[in-house]
Amino acid sequence: MTADAPVPLHDDERTVVRRRPGRPRSAPKAAPDASTRDEILDAAARLFAQQGYEGTTTRQIAELVGIKQASLYYHFADKSSIVVALLDGTVSPSVSFSDWLRGVEARPEVKLYALAAYDLDVILNDPWSMHELYRIPDVAAKEEESGRVELTVLQSRYLELARETAQLGSTTPGALSVPESDLVLIFGLVESIVAQRYWGGVSDRAAYAATVPRGCLRLLGVPEQAIAEAAEEAGRLVASYPGTPPRR
Repeated sequence: MTADAPVPLHDDERTVVRRRPGRPRSAPKAAPDASTRDEILDAAARLFAQQGYEGTTTRQIAELVGIKQASLYYHFADKSSIVVALLDGTVSPSVSFSDWLRGVEARPEVKLYALAAYDLDVILNDPWSMHELYRIPDVAAKEEESGRVELTVLQSRYLELARETAQLGSTTPGALSVPESDLVLIFGLVESIVAQRYWGGVSDRAAYAATVPRGCLRLLGVPEQAIAEAAEEAGRLVASYPGTPPRR
């Protein structure tokens, strides 16, 4: 093999290979303003949705983008790293929204309702249904290995707002209206929309999602009238958010 001969790469290789300067693409950019990394993520999401995780190779992803496989490995070490990046993308908008909520003057039950409503909108408007990849064993293992920092942050924000809301509903200062162990149910209820993707149609999912923020407040003992008021205020709060809305 000569010094200039290409070295074949395979999906099971984990070495990051840097792209040679000036190597031409085999296809023009689909989105001129998109980075190569974002193009890889977009192409991978399309292929995972069409033919599944196991049925997709990094070579296919690279070909769809119009780059060499070596260029893909410059950005991602392997296929599972691409999946983790995609899954992070389904969480980061809600984390950013929760960051913004921390600086907003509003009652905790209003913030909790707003966070749940926004987060559900992010999940429902994920065009590639990437949340479904959580069910794939090797993806789940890679996710656990990565630590899922952003998901942990989002869980902590739900827990924080749930605790503040439960404290307001207690007749004893500093106490909670529900057991501390029940506070984790709030995040679990929001995440249940992922499983709900597997039954019913689009309208069913939307109807289900609309009940979840109210259910969160009911679990914390918030009276029905206060829930209705929180829903109205939360709607205005979400509408005033200056950040990026969920992708549609």
